Amino acid sequence: MEKHQQERAKVLLKATLDILNECDKGSYMKNVMEVTAIWDEAECDGSCLRDEINQLIIEIEPFVCHRNKPNCYSGVCENCGETHPAK
Repeated sequence: MEKHQQERAKVLLKATLDILNECDKGSYMKNVMEVTAIWDEAECDGSCLRDEINQLIIEIEPFVCHRNKPNCYSGVCENCGETHPAK
């Protein structure tokens, strides 16, 4: 993993922790996809965070399907039907 990827992972892990801590507050359940955190000077929700984590995973391991399916390589994935970038 390259230095900029490590730094990005730290930012996204901190945002994940912020969202999970917010979900844990109070006496009622919160939707993790709707709770927000601030990173990159913007307020984003869990859905946005998931998308950014997926992008980082694809960047780090471009030949692994972001849906964690085996036998997924660059090009059109035979498992999920999406196009994955080649390294």
